[in-house]
Amino acid sequence: MEIDGIKAVAESSDKLLTWSLAVIGGTIGTILGTNYKHPNGIGKWMYLLFLPGWICLGVSFYNGTQVEDILNASMAYTNSIDSTGERLMAIVDVYEHQRLFFYYSLLFFGIWLAFYVVWWIISSDTKTKTNDTL
Repeated sequence: MEIDGIKAVAESSDKLLTWSLAVIGGTIGTILGTNYKHPNGIGKWMYLLFLPGWICLGVSFYNGTQVEDILNASMAYTNSIDSTGERLMAIVDVYEHQRLFFYYSLLFFGIWLAFYVVWWIISSDTKTKTNDTL
């Protein structure tokens, strides 16, 4: 029964890993993108919010791999009923850290988005980058 709980937590962890990869790809695309307004001067500093966001995503991703490791250990030692409960507690704890750091990363990216939208609305000194080679 507890093995089913461990598998359920591992499935949720896999979804967070997928979302983490999507967010990393989206933020890299945002920085490398050329068809939107980019800030000049001091406005570029808001992009520094990506660094703690990426760090939090990295920690979240690491915790997701730890969930997989605990799942694999649980599957290898299914005869040991005494430690299955301990592994369930461990996997839930690691999963909670994974989720927490994923949410922290979304907070940093959300703050960046709020700054960007405010800058976009009030700024008159903007330039639009376009990719003319396409």
